[in-house]
Formats: sequence, structure tokens, C-alpha cells
Amino acid sequence: RADARLTIAGVGALDAELRRRVSDLGLADAVDFPGFVDPDAAMAEADVLAQLSVWENCSYSLLDAANRGMRVVASSVGGNPEIVAEAGLVDADDVAQVARVLLDSDAVTTLDDWPSVSDMTAAIAGVYAKAGVASDLPGGLPNHVTIATNNGDIGGGEVMLLSIAAVLEELGVDVTIVGPSEPGELVAAARDAGHRVVELEASGRRAWMLALRRWDAAERRGILWCNGLVPAAATAGRPDRIVHLHQRPLGALRVIEPLARFKALTTIVPSASMAAAVGNAEVLPNWSQSPGTRNRVPQGPPIVLGFLGRPSIDKGVDVLAAAVQE
Repeated sequence: RADARLTIAGVGALDAELRRRVSDLGLADAVDFPGFVDPDAAMAEADVLAQLSVWENCSYSLLDAANRGMRVVASSVGGNPEIVAEAGLVDADDVAQVARVLLDSDAVTTLDDWPSVSDMTAAIAGVYAKAGVASDLPGGLPNHVTIATNNGDIGGGEVMLLSIAAVLEELGVDVTIVGPSEPGELVAAARDAGHRVVELEASGRRAWMLALRRWDAAERRGILWCNGLVPAAATAGRPDRIVHLHQRPLGALRVIEPLARFKALTTIVPSASMAAAVGNAEVLPNWSQSPGTRNRVPQGPPIVLGFLGRPSIDKGVDVLAAAVQE
């Protein structure tokens, strides 16, 4: 398909290498590197989203693309089979299969039975009720929740954090979001959204963990929602915590994970695959709000392929490049 186009959005360690590879292959007219993009606009211009990661849990990219009527092609790992139709699942090491499925118009995923935002709201209330949190609010919700971020910049877990904060406030819960001063993207986004924010002076992960542990001991109000392994490890052993893990702990993190969950009220993970891996956890899938209609009307050739995420080996960009060449 000489008319096919590939857009690789975002930035990452492989950016310069991929640009050189595209130039060496003479594909400069067929591959775009726009850097960071507005995801709604990017997906409106694409037919297929390709995600060939070596692991995933409950991918926002796949949920958002499928909800917009795009086809999704993904490696058959982690929680991907819980989202993607069988026809869209591939072995990321089988380049010929990836290339074939990218062009298969029948490899369509629908999310007709996927949890809605309303479903997720009820599930969040259920988490608190099961944790036995005393409260005057309906559904067992606590009066105040403090949400500690995993990172100062914004990724999928931080998107979830902001959504959880918004849902809790709609239910009448007071929410405080705690994050580091550097990077400060998450704190800025939370402040812009109108949430109560505590910005701790910290630059880098170690400084952030130390600052959070000191602050949690002295000033935290209500339940602490640890939005990732970093805040969970920083506050290990402290009471009244909910641990929300967005990524499966690998390598040395597998040793830290049980310590981070020590004395937690409950542990939440986004996929059944991850629940089986970490054990004793409740599945609370990510959600994606449907825009209602598909913006892009297929006009035939050229087909537009899309990748949204970090251009890196663990996201399978090298396999995608080989599939496009095929």
C-alpha cells in the first residue's frame, strides 16, 4: 500500500533514530513526526491505531480509539485481549502478521459492554464501601480524599487521577491533589481544573517520595488515594490508604510492591491480567468517554495509520516501523 501514511506522535528516546531510519528508507513523504498532538484531532485523522507494546494493562489509547470508531491493532499482551477483538490482536514479533492486520478492515473492536463513566463512578463508591470507610455521605464515600500522584508530568495514570478527582467532587467528596513542584504539569492541570492542590517542593522521584512521606505524616486529611506505586511506596505502612496500581511491577519493583501495599485498605488495578499477576486486588478498569460519533468518514485510499504514545522499544515502535516497511 504505497498510499499508506504513518503518524508517530509524541516524543521519546527513539525520536532521532526513527527520523534517520525514515530518511534512509526514503519514506519522508509517508511518515509524519508532529511531536505532541491533541489526541482528539489526531484520532480524527486516522483510520487505525497501532499499539505493539511489550506490556499493557488497560490502555487509554485503545479505549479512546475504539470509542471513536477507529480500528485498533495491538499486541496480545497483558490487558489488551480484554479490550481488543481477536481479529485485531497480533504477535508483535510477527511482522508479516502485523502488516496484514493493519490493513484488515474486518479487525474492528467495539466497546458496547465496556464500563461507562457512570459505571466507574459507582465502582469508585464501591471501593470505599468495601474498604469500610466511615462516612456521612451516601454509598460509603468518605468526606475527604487526598490523591497523591505517581508522577509530576501527565501520563495515563495522571489522566485517571484527574478523572477520579472530578468524579469524587461530583459525589460531594472534598478532594485534595498532592504533587511535586518539578515537573509541575500535573499540579498545574489540577489547579486549572479547579481542584484543591498541595504542591510540595521536590524535583525528581526520590525528593518527591521523601517530601510526600513527611507531608503525609504531618498534614494529610482523610483517605490517601495512592495513584501509583511511587506514592504507595513513599507512604508504606501508613493507615487509611487505597493503593491504585496502573502498571504491573517488574524487576526490582516486584520487591517494592508488597511493601507499598502493606496496611492498605485495598488495592486497585485496571485489568484482570494485572490482578492475576499481583494478587489480592480489585479490578477497576480505566474508562473512555465516547464522543458519540465518528468524525472521520472513510474515503478509500490513502489509509492513515496512527501510533499515540512514547516512541520507544517497550511500546513496540520498532515493530511498527518494520511492519510499515513490509
